[in-house]
Amino acid sequence: MERATRSLTRAILTLGVAFHLHVHLVSAHGTRQLTYIVQHDERACFSNVWTNNEKIFFEYQVVRGGNKDLDVQIITPNGMVLYNRKRASGDEVTFTPQNGEFKFCFSNEFSRISDKVVMFNIRPAYTDTLSREAGDQEPTVKDAGQAACDEIHEAVTAVLNFQRKYRVHEAIGRHLAEQLNRMVSWWSLGQSVVVLLCGVGQVVALKTLFTDTRKSTKPSEGEPEEKQVISYT
Repeated sequence: MERATRSLTRAILTLGVAFHLHVHLVSAHGTRQLTYIVQHDERACFSNVWTNNEKIFFEYQVVRGGNKDLDVQIITPNGMVLYNRKRASGDEVTFTPQNGEFKFCFSNEFSRISDKVVMFNIRPAYTDTLSREAGDQEPTVKDAGQAACDEIHEAVTAVLNFQRKYRVHEAIGRHLAEQLNRMVSWWSLGQSVVVLLCGVGQVVALKTLFTDTRKSTKPSEGEPEEKQVISYT
């Protein structure tokens, strides 16, 4: 019984340490997640500098605005266009950067009215070990505790990535629901006005049908009253 309790306590402590390290090191590991409003007639660029050649995962999704589309580009440090899509609503890109500053540009210049809300994240394509993320030298042979922490760290990273996608889909669904609710509200208000006008119109029409309009025999003002002449023979 004591062994089972110790094993459970050890597992809980390991999970807590791994989660604590993951929360504090994920920002240092290079993950970027942003939500930005691209105004109409605007081109917005975000940059990041890499000094290693690890694979990078770039994901974006237009949440709301117009037809939910943007022109998206990835520009290398030497000015070459690595990725270019016109009127895109979302995509996932994996690439290996060279040393230097990469730019991620979102253009809404083709739209004259609608603003667009885009959510995107930039992160490593593969999950590193905790020791490498902490900047320490990775051990050649891992003990059972280090291997367990790395497995938990990888599982927690997968959960966080799933939560990011879930938040994007939830934001899109919420926007559609709010838009539908607004349209239904305006449609219901218009229907109420139409029903009210129809009711008033019917009452007025029925009132005119059942009202007897008699011509008055009283002479109008200014006209002499005609007198009846009776003759006797």
